[in-house]
Amino acid sequence: MIWPFPPLSLSLSLSLSLRHLCKKKAYIYAHFCKPLSIDSKLHSNNNRSAAHIPPLPNLPFPSICCFFLGRCGACGFTPLSFLLTNTPLHLSSLHSHSPSHLLQKISSMAVLLVAVLVLLVLVLCLSSALLLRWNEVRFSKKKGLPPGTMGWPIFGETTEFLKQGPNFMKNQRARYGSFFKSHILGCPTVVSMDPDVNRYILMNEGKGLVPGYPQSMLDILGKCNIAAVHGSTHKYMRGALLSLISPTRIRHHLLPTIDHFIRTHLSNWDSQIIDIQLKTKEMALLSSLKQIAGPESGSISGAFMPEFFKLVLGTLSLPIDLPGTSYRRGFQARKSIVSILRQLIVKRRESNGSHLDMLGYLMNTEESNRYKLSDDEIIDQVITILYSGYETVSTTSMMAIKYLHDHPKVLQHLREEHLAIRARKKLEDPLDMDDLKSMRFTRAVREASDSYIFHKV
Repeated sequence: MIWPFPPLSLSLSLSLSLRHLCKKKAYIYAHFCKPLSIDSKLHSNNNRSAAHIPPLPNLPFPSICCFFLGRCGACGFTPLSFLLTNTPLHLSSLHSHSPSHLLQKISSMAVLLVAVLVLLVLVLCLSSALLLRWNEVRFSKKKGLPPGTMGWPIFGETTEFLKQGPNFMKNQRARYGSFFKSHILGCPTVVSMDPDVNRYILMNEGKGLVPGYPQSMLDILGKCNIAAVHGSTHKYMRGALLSLISPTRIRHHLLPTIDHFIRTHLSNWDSQIIDIQLKTKEMALLSSLKQIAGPESGSISGAFMPEFFKLVLGTLSLPIDLPGTSYRRGFQARKSIVSILRQLIVKRRESNGSHLDMLGYLMNTEESNRYKLSDDEIIDQVITILYSGYETVSTTSMMAIKYLHDHPKVLQHLREEHLAIRARKKLEDPLDMDDLKSMRFTRAVREASDSYIFHKV
């Protein structure tokens, strides 16, 4: 008998029905989609089989995939699986097998399956080894490179670098010395951990050596940021940024702004249990944003902060622009930040007001620097300022708090120095440059925190 099945997806109950009707010890797996009506009329000349097969009722099941464990010698079903896709199902040729014969067939198929899996694993291992070897040979053709490994094509050793952190550099130095090659963050890299070599590189930066950064960082921070430009453009931008932190601006604008912000921000921490790592990052970003956007920083900080955190993660990822990657999220976050800053610039130009913050100064660089920055250049410099100050300030603050907590005597000495400065001033008087210069022990604590961070790096 032949029953034409449209594309199906059988259920367990349907498989039990077929098993009862056909008297075949077959195991069928299936799932459902849409109703299926099966015509039970006989389409075969096999009267003996037809006499034993009653009509099938209309079953609410759809198009099916059936898996048979065992092989029917008469009908020739494929071992392990048989896909019903508009394929006539020959029920008349099915016959029963003894349990021992069925178990023997199952065992033989299990052995075959294990052999296939083992072969697949061996092929994958061999392919991986050949791929790694090809990547090493490809870079070894370039003469003059130090020893080292390049990892996988495209990805390199980025996964190990991000997972192991400082231990990755220590392990590579133990294997290859203080000067070795690698492939990190999508870039072929030569790593130097030798102080003399590093000093030579920094001293000769403008003599044949050009500073470079990972491609993901250049893409997300912008093509106009100071780290990506060279020559006269770099000179003018450097002058504009240095003018933002001149002694006069620090004394009259930056220091009072930072003092007022930190007092207000820290007062919100009273009587709370806080995550110091998260809070120091928020404090560092909001403080920088206050210096850049002034009073308008409060209105944009809510939308700005989560996008900036995504941007930072994107700069430390592989430059693979695929949905779900940190690079894609970082690039999308940059677009959101650019939109926020561009709206702020347009709003300020329409108001024709004067602003003493960093953004206002960058918008009027032509008056002092004889070089007018475009809107794109202004936005990229703002993002660069926020990015460069965010991680260093937040990490230093967090480490200082940790080690002050671990060393109560140092904390007590620090408190005494600050209380002595406060005793000379009124309660609401801000700190000034003379106060900062008198904080010798505070400066030592800050430098010790910086030294620990850079030592770990």
